[in-house]
Order: sequence, then C-alpha cells, then structure tokens
Amino acid sequence: MVDGVSYIEVDAESNLDLVRKLRVARTPTVLVLDHAGRIVTRASGLPRKPDVIAAIARTAETRHLKKRNPISRFKTAK
Repeated sequence: MVDGVSYIEVDAESNLDLVRKLRVARTPTVLVLDHAGRIVTRASGLPRKPDVIAAIARTAETRHLKKRNPISRFKTAK
C-alpha cells in the first residue's frame, strides 16, 4: 500500500505481555509507529481506512520511513 510500511497483526491473547506494554485495552487496536518504533497514532476499534492512510502519511512527512520492523523490539510469542 505505502512503500516502506509494514502491516503486522499480533494475536493479543497469545501476546499478553506485549498487550500490557502497549496498553491495548480492546481489540482491534491499530498502532502507527514511526521508524524508531514510537507510537505516532493509535485507534481502538475498527479504524477507517482513510484515517490509517492519513496517519501513515503524517508519519512519513515527519521523517522518511526506513525498511525495518519497529515492533520487533518487543518480544512476541511465535
């Protein structure tokens, strides 16, 4: 969809430590992270596609996205 952007789905039930670290109160929760893994935008419940695209665009404007997986800094169950 957007060059340099990855979509990662995490099973909340299998990754409770990550859910707590990210303060996910309900699912689905969508987090938009910058290149350093900082949360730029969060939305609880089902987000609208235009809102997600706008959040990604704002993130890309502030700094070019690098091809890496910022969520990898959190340990998740396989």
